[in-house]
Amino acid sequence: MYNKSYYRKVWLVNIMNKMKISVITVCYNSDKTIGRTFEFILKQTLPSFEYIVIDGASSDNTLNIIKEYAPKFAERNIEFYWISEKDKGIYDAMNKGIAMAKGDYIGIINSDDHYMPWTLEMVANECGKHPNVDVFHGLLRHTTNGLLSRITGLPSSQLKNSMFEHPTCFVSSLTYKKYGLFNLEYKYVADYELMLRLHNKGCSFYLIEEVLADFDENGEGNSWTSIKESLVLRKSEGLINYKQYIYLLLKNYLYRVFKS
Repeated sequence: MYNKSYYRKVWLVNIMNKMKISVITVCYNSDKTIGRTFEFILKQTLPSFEYIVIDGASSDNTLNIIKEYAPKFAERNIEFYWISEKDKGIYDAMNKGIAMAKGDYIGIINSDDHYMPWTLEMVANECGKHPNVDVFHGLLRHTTNGLLSRITGLPSSQLKNSMFEHPTCFVSSLTYKKYGLFNLEYKYVADYELMLRLHNKGCSFYLIEEVLADFDENGEGNSWTSIKESLVLRKSEGLINYKQYIYLLLKNYLYRVFKS
């Protein structure tokens, strides 16, 4: 008699014997949201993986929540590691996590966002099918105050116009070793700079046409300062000229003014 559940487990074990996935969450004073991020880590259908939390010396209840969840991760066969110390910002914390990670592919999910329950299994499946891909990424749910606002999913060919959905990205560890980590000169768009760098170096990208993560639009990544820094990056990379930079700056500013 065919046992679908059994053969699925055998298939997943075979994949995991060949490759390993690491997930990183960076946080600072995130006691209001990090529990939700952890709950969706626990809901992952992939049997085992590595999970790393990099805390920036939080002064609220974040550390207690991390300690509370540690045994729950152990029960789920999740390799769990965490550190808490001051850093130079979110991308410095991400770089620390990447340096600690032992996985073949590394995903980064922030403490106010979360993966879908199927995310890691789906990524593992695609990694098994396409072992030479440098960066996997997928579709992203955008939510505002817990309500769905839109779903996006840009191909890497559109990087010249805007960053695609970084919370859905899984980058191979070999790619980080070859081309470097996040550039700390950027406070908000170092992820965009990294993906442009990888694209310019000829790295391969693969879009998984499924929702992989939920993004909270109230976060820093959607702020006006983030938008300005993104335009500065595009100008410095030669993707837009000075006139286009001014036009897009004014356009985004006026949009935010009238939207509010």
